[in-house]
Amino acid sequence: MIKFNGKLSIIIPVYNEQKTILNVVNQVRKYGTPIVIDDASTDNSKKIIKQNKILHFCNKNKLGYDKSLNIGFAKAKSLKFKYVITFDGDGQHYTKDLNRIIFYLRRNYDIVVGQRLKFQRFSELIFSKFSIFFYNIKDPLTGLKGYNIRVYNALGYFDQNQSTGTELLFYAVQKKFKIKKINISIKKRNDLPRFGNVLKSNLYIIRSVILSLIKYYKLKIL
Repeated sequence: MIKFNGKLSIIIPVYNEQKTILNVVNQVRKYGTPIVIDDASTDNSKKIIKQNKILHFCNKNKLGYDKSLNIGFAKAKSLKFKYVITFDGDGQHYTKDLNRIIFYLRRNYDIVVGQRLKFQRFSELIFSKFSIFFYNIKDPLTGLKGYNIRVYNALGYFDQNQSTGTELLFYAVQKKFKIKKINISIKKRNDLPRFGNVLKSNLYIIRSVILSLIKYYKLKIL
């Protein structure tokens, strides 16, 4: 197991993850400091987080995935963490992949991107095609990514466009930060995803594709 001796925070966005959140936190804390952002969960997630004295921030209203991660990154920066890994709270990620992310962060990569072998939605495949063409990134939507905080500091935020966790990554590609891609496996999720039912989640992701395309050409013009 590779550790960063207090330099690594693991941001875990949570929305109604009462079945998995405690197990996820207990596993990742072996690698770094978990920071849980509860997005106004309606189940017992917040209660579990508070009872177990986990470093956390609870949104008063549901803000969504990207805004929750914005809060997490700002918290990590204020606490002077040098590295940040985003890790979903639904239990789909394998904690063993943290070792590989840390391995490359320690070798001065700015971002390490987990690449899933299969996509769960057709919209993710569309986003993948867009991302490969413009950025040479196969899986920008994965919830498992590692960052050197200097990338966040360079842009000044994680996301402003609700681009499903991709804006900071795409910025890093365009600014030629050092990026490593690793293949990862995921476990099957048994409950509903955070973006809602199939139609709603697909529409949300397609919207992100459009916003990312607009952002790409804006940066090209500037």
